[in-house]
Amino acid sequence: MSYTCPIVRISKLPLAISLSLVSACAGSAPPPEEPVAQVSPEESAREFVISEATPPRVYRNESGITLRMVVLEPHEGELPEALLQFKGANFPAAGKVMLARDHGTAPYQNWKIRYDGDERNIVKIYLETSGKARGELSVSLRMPRSRAASRMQLDLEASKAFDVDAFIATHLRHKADGTLDALAKVDRKYHKEQWLRRMAFAHKEVEKNCGQALPYEVDFASISDVQLSSKELCEVALRSVAKLCRRDTQTREDLRQRVSKVRCAYAENNNLSLDADGTLNLELDNSNAMNSKEAYTRLKEILGLGRLVLEDEKKRIIVFDPDDQTGNSPILLGDDKVLRKLRLAQQALWTWDPHARSRVAELKRADTGWQVRCRSKTVRFHPVSRKRRASILKNAKQKEDVLWRREAFALARDNRGIYYYVDRLAPQFGGKSFRVFRGPRGQVGETALVDIVDDSDGKIFATKRGKLRLVIGKNSMQEALWIEGKKRHKLVVLPLSGNIELIYTGLGIYDSEVMGTICE
Repeated sequence: MSYTCPIVRISKLPLAISLSLVSACAGSAPPPEEPVAQVSPEESAREFVISEATPPRVYRNESGITLRMVVLEPHEGELPEALLQFKGANFPAAGKVMLARDHGTAPYQNWKIRYDGDERNIVKIYLETSGKARGELSVSLRMPRSRAASRMQLDLEASKAFDVDAFIATHLRHKADGTLDALAKVDRKYHKEQWLRRMAFAHKEVEKNCGQALPYEVDFASISDVQLSSKELCEVALRSVAKLCRRDTQTREDLRQRVSKVRCAYAENNNLSLDADGTLNLELDNSNAMNSKEAYTRLKEILGLGRLVLEDEKKRIIVFDPDDQTGNSPILLGDDKVLRKLRLAQQALWTWDPHARSRVAELKRADTGWQVRCRSKTVRFHPVSRKRRASILKNAKQKEDVLWRREAFALARDNRGIYYYVDRLAPQFGGKSFRVFRGPRGQVGETALVDIVDDSDGKIFATKRGKLRLVIGKNSMQEALWIEGKKRHKLVVLPLSGNIELIYTGLGIYDSEVMGTICE
């Protein structure tokens, strides 16, 4: 049976596009590509009315995928509908003539089909607004479960040969024999395979990080169709175990001894628990609210592994949360009796330390623990025993006040090699309490302050030996003078950032000071 496009009524598309589609449909139809069920024109008319504004069309892409589409006359108050079919792809929905609805907003069309338990985007149609194709109709096909959309081109010859009545008859057959209902349901077999595939990847990650395999099981009988097709999967429990095993050797051994199996099921509430036999139970409710971060945090709580307790070769103890990304969790350093808070630097796991490069001591994972690279050495920390860890966290006095609060403020020298140095309390501790030091390298000593003048012209530090006048710019010191009576000695201004090692180890100022930093 042949089909000739009716005279169109311009309602949705620009005139040039509608006329081109009409011309594409004119002519008689050759035999269809494959045998299809036949239906009489009267039967087709009773259920389907073809849109006069948009004639039936056939599109193809470079991969050989074919898209056939018949837009139906819209009903008032309902979404526009169309029958469509794509062929040439190895996919359950390929070859089936399905009903699609347009969820787009003019001038964009977004056609969706009911597939795998949800409305799935499949065809998008819009007008190009820029470039060489401006004003032309753009059609793209995105097959279900495919991430990439494929650009389709209008096939004029195939559009002329489009047997619409046979196309509709095929749809009616697919509808009558339950094919379309089966496609609309959640494909449990597919999603179960995907879950197990993801679990297998997570299982390999556990084996790699923890040094041994960890058995797992999923109670699929407890999982509904909606839950099965969701994004939050049971793999979060395995991935949490794998992530914890990367922290340090002690954590890894704790996990290997205490967790023997992972089981996942759906229940009334989200929960992660550890049974006496070592089974880690992950329970998810309909909200699927247990994401990877929450599962990891909960696992740490269950095992009591919130903070690490490590020690170096000097028996110094360091306590910190390796998962802190905000810098809100303190880093403590000391011994098993007293732990004192360290000054944090720019970001989490960075501490201020003048004995490290750039004044930053960064905690990093190492093969058997953690380490900090200092200026001339590497300090390595290793986990303490589980019993000692519990004792330190319970009994060691944790002081919130930072031991070392001062910082360099200004540095200069004269042409005889006499250094002039000023330090103060760091801004977070008030930024005042200045001290002035003067002397040759290695013997720079404090000079008692008598007075401080601070105005728009600069700062003058009056001492018993003389006056140090500093002119401070917006970001750095611009000028320094040492005044003794009527004599004025212009000094060479030295940048602080390039002389940290000189300040803290070369001048001799802080040789007797205890700063309590990691690299000290």
